[in-house]
Amino acid sequence: VLAFNLDNCIRLWDYVSGSVKKTYQGHRNERFAIGGCFGTLGGEAFVASASEDGGIVLWDVKSKDILQRVDGHEGVCFWVDIHGELMVSAGQDHTIRVYRHTSRGSGDVDGTDGVVPEAKQNGVAESVATLPIRVDDVRMEDA
Repeated sequence: VLAFNLDNCIRLWDYVSGSVKKTYQGHRNERFAIGGCFGTLGGEAFVASASEDGGIVLWDVKSKDILQRVDGHEGVCFWVDIHGELMVSAGQDHTIRVYRHTSRGSGDVDGTDGVVPEAKQNGVAESVATLPIRVDDVRMEDA
């Protein structure tokens, strides 16, 4: 079980023994109820978490190493969820972002700080991060 607290830590609890097995740090969580989940890609397990700095942080489950930081939202990123090769986040900026695994390599591309703009499809702006994700922005109107 992943437990998110207002102390900038995520704790992996063993539900049966009632003990903490791992603590993940590197995201910001001091004021809001944010969330995350487990994911797998290529047989490797990771923890994904929203962050109050607007980003998403991915950790290796076993080593606790940060695998990837993803720019997510302007303001707080409240939630992130994984389903297969898709990752979705919701933010304070009233957007939902959909990320897809891609085979692109890592590293800066053409001085764009790792993001390459692409054409719009169906009115949805796309960009490709140099890390193995692609993001599609969906703007939610104020209710």
